[in-house]
Amino acid sequence: MRRAEWDYIQIDDKDINGLAEAVGLSPLIARLLLLRGVKRPDHAIAYLHPQFKHLLPPDNLPGVAEATAQIIDAAAAGDRFLVYGDYDVDGITSTVLLYSILTAAGFDVGYYVPNRLSEGYGLNSAIIDKAFERGIGTIITVDCGTSDHAAVEYARSLGMKVIITDHHTPICRPPEAEAIINPRLNPGDERFLSLAGVGVAFRLAWGLSQALGLPEELIRSQLDLVCLGTIADIVPLSGENRTLASLGMEVIRDCSRSGIRELLSVCRLEPAVIDERQLAFILAPRLNAAGRMDNALWSARLLLTENRREAYAIARKLEIFNAKRRNEVEAVLAEIVGAHDYSDKQVIVAAGTGWHKGVLGIAACRLTELYGRPAIVISMDGGEGHGSARGVEGMDILKLMDAASAHLLRYGGHAAAAGLTLAVSALSDFNETINRAALEVRSAAALRPRLRIDAVLQPHEFSFALLNELEHLSPFGPEAERPVFIARNVAVTEAFAVGKCGSHLKMRVACDEGVAEAIAFGRGADISSFKKGVKYDIVYTLEENVWQNRKSLQMNVQDYDLHQKNREFTCCE
Repeated sequence: MRRAEWDYIQIDDKDINGLAEAVGLSPLIARLLLLRGVKRPDHAIAYLHPQFKHLLPPDNLPGVAEATAQIIDAAAAGDRFLVYGDYDVDGITSTVLLYSILTAAGFDVGYYVPNRLSEGYGLNSAIIDKAFERGIGTIITVDCGTSDHAAVEYARSLGMKVIITDHHTPICRPPEAEAIINPRLNPGDERFLSLAGVGVAFRLAWGLSQALGLPEELIRSQLDLVCLGTIADIVPLSGENRTLASLGMEVIRDCSRSGIRELLSVCRLEPAVIDERQLAFILAPRLNAAGRMDNALWSARLLLTENRREAYAIARKLEIFNAKRRNEVEAVLAEIVGAHDYSDKQVIVAAGTGWHKGVLGIAACRLTELYGRPAIVISMDGGEGHGSARGVEGMDILKLMDAASAHLLRYGGHAAAAGLTLAVSALSDFNETINRAALEVRSAAALRPRLRIDAVLQPHEFSFALLNELEHLSPFGPEAERPVFIARNVAVTEAFAVGKCGSHLKMRVACDEGVAEAIAFGRGADISSFKKGVKYDIVYTLEENVWQNRKSLQMNVQDYDLHQKNREFTCCE
């Protein structure tokens, strides 16, 4: 019945009560803050109520001051600029943000996002040639460039200047450019190490705004883009990222950007109550779908236009792209899951002919969720295979690919996601090598996922007031996960399968003092496991459920097991 190892972190009650009293919090919220490493009262206040002033100055990130000076000097010399991005949400939002600030500064600037299918990731010589013909003097990359040595060298050989902003881990030494801003080049400074590409671009845009005397409100108005890109790129929501995402969420809820407003309308979402899950699972996939199925420039135009009719038309187009994307993903997954048994693999390496290159990353992500291990999905065309990889917690996919790099033509990315190109003839050796490398990282026994439980919370303690308290900890994401609770010694008084093919399990959970509704997604087959008169321990997150305009509290079940009176959790101090 139980699918994961349950971890429970012990915290001294004195520490909990001390923080609770100092800040005026409930002991539960104080415990959750301590679990997130927030120990001081002033840090707790900043965590719960982030403000713009909590952000570190822009030039604290190495490279920002140099790049700012280079851009201002280039503008004074009459240079035309090109902001060159990437085709995912992080790259698109980075492109739109920096283009908007340079435009507001009165600079002569254009932007470009490469076509995923025909041009691929990163700076390339064909686009440089077109930029040179248009009289571009300075190229500024966002969310790419760190590994584009040949392209950067070529642009500079034409007399063009190149400024790189990126967050991807360099495979070797960085290119020779006028300025490079990449926190991965300064691994000893952890303050900025987890910034998304848009977070890096934001610091340059902010530094430029300050140097040029632009109003602070202008840079604040771009925080909706920073929030979108940060959440979509699944970077840790701690430190600077948490502040940026939280402030950006407020801008999104104000709905001043036409493109976001119309996209929310098409998705039938209420701006005032939008949350990080809706950004990650509804808005981001639609913005990504343009680059996957057609051209990411559609999403850039959506975020830039101030024309409501144009914004609505593009939003509808993204909805169509997204529907096509879903169909392609399901087709690829059906072929992968039906073809092999991956139970003995440390890393899933799936390859096929004719798979749509735009959906490989999503398919890899779905496989990691299904099997709990890294996954690489490769589309073979002629003699080459192009793939997308996703890692899991504790398994850095880029490091694994480093170990198998002898079998790759090109690769790059970061711990959670990467891309690769290989010769089809090298596929078998690559598969064997990367699985051997993964086996050295963890044993087969470690394949069982771990589930960290934050606190014990029984159904009779549920209330909307409690849920509102918990929402002060949002936005939730990596390193700031939605709190996970355990209800002990409860009965399941009713259980029935719901959803397509009965794939989900709906339950009523009761203990002596209270009753609660519960949903266990993907666990419909477990319906026969629940017996009357038997008590269970249920691990869950607490959420609001809206059905036919009626709001209720619901347990989103993560795992369950038979109740054990003296259950011993795997505890870590």
